[in-house]
Amino acid sequence: MSEMVSQPNRIVRYSAIAGIVGPVLYTITWLVLGFLEPSYSHTGDPISNLSAVGASFALVMTIIILVFAILIIVFAFGLQQGLPPGFWGGPAALVIIGVGYVGIALAPLNLADLGDPNIPHTISATVTVFVMVLAPVLTFPRLRRDPGWRNLSGYSIATSVVAIVFMIMASLPAFTDWEGLMQRLVLAVFLVWMIVIASRLYARSSPSS
Repeated sequence: MSEMVSQPNRIVRYSAIAGIVGPVLYTITWLVLGFLEPSYSHTGDPISNLSAVGASFALVMTIIILVFAILIIVFAFGLQQGLPPGFWGGPAALVIIGVGYVGIALAPLNLADLGDPNIPHTISATVTVFVMVLAPVLTFPRLRRDPGWRNLSGYSIATSVVAIVFMIMASLPAFTDWEGLMQRLVLAVFLVWMIVIASRLYARSSPSS
């Protein structure tokens, strides 16, 4: 067991809190703003529409996306310290996801012009989702090295598999009208995993552990 995990560590605990608060804050924000926008559909519209150019709550959504991005990166560094030594792919993937969300926030959709102006946003969103579905499986090698984490290793594999299935379904013509719902399913699987891992990290780094 790594020294950082076996001894109470305030920085790791704070990063674990970031890994819990980030997903909760982000989810509550797009849920609430989506319901406040009369023309918005949680099943048909992607979350990015809430921060699009000219959207009613674009500034609020953009700020929350940036906060979420920072919290993910903070969590990634804490996870790197808190997990048993080994392959760094999982924490690195989280950093890429955080940077991807920064790109999503700084390059909002322009729904009035779906051409070239949206290329930076599309690239950021595509890379972010792709890495998001891989992050749990990339964390697997570190989890299985320690008895205190091992029971979450299988869960991490399952998370990536389920997220990939949802992502494939989202690309099928049959689900074209359900773009928003499919995006949320992929996101929900990842965010729940992130909260579970962050909760275990907090427990493992607390003075009582």
